[in-house]
Order: sequence, then C-alpha cells, then structure tokens
Amino acid sequence: MGPQLDTSQADIGRMLVAAGLVNERQLKDALAVRNEKGERLVNVLLAQGALDTKRFVEFLAQPGRSQSIELGDFDLAPEVVSLVPRNFAVMHKVVPVEREGDQLTVACTGPLEPAVVEALAEHTGLTIKTLICAADAVRRSLARHYEDTAGAAGLGNLEGPLKLAMAVSMLRHIESLPALPGTVNRVREVIYGNDGSAAQVAEAISGDPAIAAKVLRVANSAAYGFSHKVDSVQLAVSLLGLVETYSVVISSAIINVFDKSRTFDYMAFWLESQMCARVARALSKFLELKNQSGVFSAGLLHDIGRVALVQIVPKHYERVSPGLTGLDLVKAEDEVLGLTHTEAGYELALHWGLPPELAECIRFHHAPQHASEERRSIAAIINVADAVACAYSRLGEALDLDLAECETALRFLDLKESEVAEVAASVPRPAASDTLWSPA
Repeated sequence: MGPQLDTSQADIGRMLVAAGLVNERQLKDALAVRNEKGERLVNVLLAQGALDTKRFVEFLAQPGRSQSIELGDFDLAPEVVSLVPRNFAVMHKVVPVEREGDQLTVACTGPLEPAVVEALAEHTGLTIKTLICAADAVRRSLARHYEDTAGAAGLGNLEGPLKLAMAVSMLRHIESLPALPGTVNRVREVIYGNDGSAAQVAEAISGDPAIAAKVLRVANSAAYGFSHKVDSVQLAVSLLGLVETYSVVISSAIINVFDKSRTFDYMAFWLESQMCARVARALSKFLELKNQSGVFSAGLLHDIGRVALVQIVPKHYERVSPGLTGLDLVKAEDEVLGLTHTEAGYELALHWGLPPELAECIRFHHAPQHASEERRSIAAIINVADAVACAYSRLGEALDLDLAECETALRFLDLKESEVAEVAASVPRPAASDTLWSPA
C-alpha cells in the first residue's frame, strides 16, 4: 500500500475544486496517483494536465491564500536544493530538482560540460542526470531557492519550481511507457556482439513477421533506391548495413507502441518524418559522408518526443499549436510544459536503449552545435532536413525554402541553401497511401 494522503493535501484538493481549477474526476484520479507514488498532489495535477501553472499561481496570489496554504509546500525539496552550493548553481545555471536513490536530477538551460557534471558528481557523491528545461523556469527557480532577498522568494518565482517539478514528473511517465518488442533487443545483442553477422541479424528479424515485413518495405522504398527488388531479409540486412538495419527495426517497432490520440494527426506526423528521413539520406549522399549509418532512422525518429508528450500529457499538449515547427515549436513547449519534445525524445531514447548516436541526434536536432563532435554532422543534417520536410507540409511544394534557423547547421556542413533546394527537389515525396507504417 502506498503512502496515505495527509489532511493538508486533501484540503488543497478541495480548495482547487471549489475554485474551479480542477474537477472532481481530475482530483480523484490525481489522489489515486498521489496515494500510490507519494508525489505531491499539485505536482500530479500539473503533470496530468488538469492544472495550469499560471492559473495556480494566480490562485495562490489571492488575498488570504498565503495564510491558508503554506507556499513552501510547492517549492523544490529543501534537502535536495541543499545538495548543490549556491555559487555553483548560479554560475552554471543548474537547479537540483529530485533525488532518487543515488541519482540526482538537475535542471539546466543547456548541455553541461563533462567537467561540470563530474565536479557535481564528486561533490554530491551521486550520479548526475541532466534535464534541459525552459530557461525561464530555471532562472525563476534559481532566484527562488538561491537568492537571499525577500522579493526573490515571492509568488513571482513560484512558477519556475512548479514547471521543473512537472517536467520531472513527465519523465517518470516516459519511463513507464511500454518496452519495445523483444525482437529489438535480440537484434541489438547480435549486432553489437563481437561476431554479429548479416545472417544472424536476419534470423533474429525473421522471427517477427511484422517487423521483417517493414524492414523489407524500407529496403524497397524510394529512399534507398536499390536497383533490384529486395525479396529476402538477409539481402535487406546486407544492403542496409547492420547499424542502419537496427535503426530501421527500432523505427518499425516504435510505430505501434503508442495509443492513438484523437487530437494528434499521426498520419501527417509520420509522413513528415518520412520526408525528413528521405531528405536527410539524400543530403548525406550529396555531402559524401563517410558514415551514413543511422541517418535515415534519425530522420524518422527526430521528433518522437512529440508523440511521447501527446501520450503522457495530452491535455497540456493540446495547448501547443499543431501548426508550429522548428524553434517556434520548442518555444511554445517551453512555455506550456517546461519540457520540449527534444528532451522528451532523448529521455525516451534512453528508456528504450536506443543507440547513443540516435539519442543525441534526437536531443540536438534543433541545436546541432551542442552535439558531440563525432555526431554533429548527422544532427546538422537532420536540422536542415527537418526544415525542408516542414516546408513541404506547410506549402505543399517547398519551392521557396526558409532555412534561416539552419544557419549554424549549413555553416558546419559547408552547405549552400541553393544546394539544399536542389537536393530536396530530387527527393520523392511520401504519399498518404504509402504503406510503410501500416501493420504488416
């Protein structure tokens, strides 16, 4: 049996219902989770999308609320905050959000240097997990928990800690999503074993007819353009290569993991993702990259965090305009959730044990400059390919590409906008009738 609900939490729940911020059903569902997992009721309501941070802070600001509700109940836990010294937190813009066992989750505004993570691990004696969150939420949390002035501790900075707590709660939901089929693990074990061969990989794949059929579809798709029909899994593995085959197996398995949402256009999402994958592969060929393995699947899965967020916080994600793309989408997710699809996708990739190069590309496809040196090229290619795919989705025919957000990626790849347009024009667009994503 989980922790019992204390009186103060029950009182808060009743106040929220009376104020019209949540309904009875939402409260009942949140109380069940709270009793089972011991999380704070407000954090559960926020993570479930039942409660909005801005409306909640406005509710707390009403006369008399500070007397009836202890505002400190909504701060990050003092014993967790105390793990990171003030000077270190302010200098590196890092906020400790949660400790679970020997792991400390810290929120930051961007990737931390390895030396910073190492120093923090040495100081705390804990394993450090970094979570890139909304810059405003981190700033407000730093002000609230580490500044000494009375004004910094006021309601104006409460929204930051609430968003960070909500982001960590979302990660727990991501970690509870279904595991991928056993086929994925078997293929990974063969490929990354010392003696993995195409025949062994093909044998592992052939044990799952649905995934085998999809691997054949990918091998025969226009994206690869092999001159002859690929009619056996072993031939497909030989032509695709082991790493690319593994990525395709992952992609094929992921398609059917998520429940379908009535408010999210899955067909449009996968068609756009497929277009991104096709353009990414074409660009990698144009640039004559030495290692093209995984480029196609990075294109397919770069936005998988969007689907994860739709799955775990559907009510919240309904408030993010479906027409947004690129950095506008990232900004909107920051404002609404405090967590972006890039970070959610990265956490999902870790949860599923996806290859590090794929996970890193998912995390940094909107900021390739932050990717490690050996993976920056693929992240930059996906950054450009994503802009092309989004343009096709918006305009129907992307004759006038807007690559303003890809300036860093283009410079890193030494690629001209005219060259991108030329490559994009040569890529066949996926049609709604494309059966790549349908169950075999």
